[in-house]
Amino acid sequence: MNEISFELDETKDRPVIKVMSLDALIDTGAEISVCNLSPAVFELITEYKEKTPYTIKGFGGECSGTKYILRNFSVGELKFQDVPFFIPDEPMDDKYKFILAAPLFLQVYYAFDMPNHKMIIRY
Repeated sequence: MNEISFELDETKDRPVIKVMSLDALIDTGAEISVCNLSPAVFELITEYKEKTPYTIKGFGGECSGTKYILRNFSVGELKFQDVPFFIPDEPMDDKYKFILAAPLFLQVYYAFDMPNHKMIIRY
């Protein structure tokens, strides 16, 4: 079994790591990952298989946008395939560029060591 760890942002009270040098919140309650970049920028930095109109619902109400299925997505050395991502039509809170949903990590063990600012993944 391999183990890797990611540094958590010490200035945040939530688990935030870097993905593509951008802040990524790990959201254990989210069903789909979200990218808070414009669709044009997102399409430049990713390779996707398909995109469809999509609406998400949460505590903030409904949000319309586009659901992309990415061919490949990496978090450090971890490689994922066929990853769904939601891109909102209207920009959301700009605090995090990525919100990574728990289903992304279904095939790995992950834990947060908040006092030591680490996210540990075993795969």
